[in-house]
Amino acid sequence: MTTNTMTKPPVLVGYDGTRAGHSALELAAAEAAARDLPLCLLYRRDPMAWTHPTSMAPYPASFWHSANDDEQAAQAAADAVRQRFPQVEVRLRDTRSSLPQALSGAAPSAAMVVVGGAGKRSALPSRRAAGVGLARKAGRPVLSANAAVPSLAGESGAAPVVVAAAGTQVPGSALSFAFEEAAAYGVDVLACGVWHDRGSADAFSGAVRATAAEHPEVAVRQVTLGGDDRAAHVPVLAQARLLVLGGPDSRWSPSWPVPRELLRDWHRPIATVPN
Repeated sequence: MTTNTMTKPPVLVGYDGTRAGHSALELAAAEAAARDLPLCLLYRRDPMAWTHPTSMAPYPASFWHSANDDEQAAQAAADAVRQRFPQVEVRLRDTRSSLPQALSGAAPSAAMVVVGGAGKRSALPSRRAAGVGLARKAGRPVLSANAAVPSLAGESGAAPVVVAAAGTQVPGSALSFAFEEAAAYGVDVLACGVWHDRGSADAFSGAVRATAAEHPEVAVRQVTLGGDDRAAHVPVLAQARLLVLGGPDSRWSPSWPVPRELLRDWHRPIATVPN
């Protein structure tokens, strides 16, 4: 562990000991290592309500779950991160409220928030909805891991970061975040658009070129999906390490529907970046 104090905003991760929680912690640790940021592990400390000793006599000791159990599990998870990423500073933070509520409250002081997704391959809509809601409240990028598929974040290789856009809104913040991610991992950016008019497509292409000029170390490719293009690019998307989407202002925004051409078979982590 480094001696650096948490002067930099940390990567904030919610951890609950489940498979989804482990997936989130794995992704958050890789993000902290790649971006040279500290990691803040937030866990729920569930205090035990003790009563008179005689009322507990019929139950074995293993029946009772105490706050110490939560702390020990979180500490063990933190130690595993320190062993795998010794350069990452890890700090534990407990809460007695629900994890979603605590994440919302702590997110404004974080660089990004990482949460776990459901362990089902069909859980994309719920992961997208959760990311949009938290990103809108916190004003920070929210990365949602998928417990059903291991993350590529901590692995080597040239898997690209995908940034996608649809509708008429150019996701400037999402583009910047995607290029920052690609620079941190030393990979390319694949910019995908699903457009119904030439003006929106040109605006997106211009924004991609402008962002690429700010990150000359990152190579970028642009593709337009739809029709026959979808079948050609799905194999590439399936190997990507992260999908970056801009967060709409509400679920009724024109940019809310996730392009089916792009996400029909998507199971990797999703980053929702507030506009």
